[in-house]
Amino acid sequence: MSRPQWIVKFVGIHEMGPESAFLVGLAENEFGDGSNITLQSGLEEPDSQQRKHGLDTYCILNETGEMQYGGLEAVRLMENCLVLKFSFDAAQTLSLPGRELILGIAPEVDVDALRSGLRRALTWGDPERVPQVLEL
Repeated sequence: MSRPQWIVKFVGIHEMGPESAFLVGLAENEFGDGSNITLQSGLEEPDSQQRKHGLDTYCILNETGEMQYGGLEAVRLMENCLVLKFSFDAAQTLSLPGRELILGIAPEVDVDALRSGLRRALTWGDPERVPQVLEL
């Protein structure tokens, strides 16, 4: 496996309001001014408008402001590493250097909480858009 592109030192997992979103934020630091990625999903089942517009799945945001709905083909979480494999289109949309993003995980990160948060965010909505390989 290649070296990590960056190290996750801060994980934030939050429900934003009763009708808003569930967030899993991964960042180099708690201020979010370095590399970061956020996975967002809904709190309730997707409605017909979300399904109609393809918004019935998780959303990925990064530090450059790019956003992608769906697009993860595989997710593998280990004790000290998270590997995210993106579709070609998602990698382009998010301006990634390649299709695979390897993130180291600092010892202070609660891996069990991260696992639970990722599972919740990535399995929300359209089951056809859940990553094909989900090793959490």
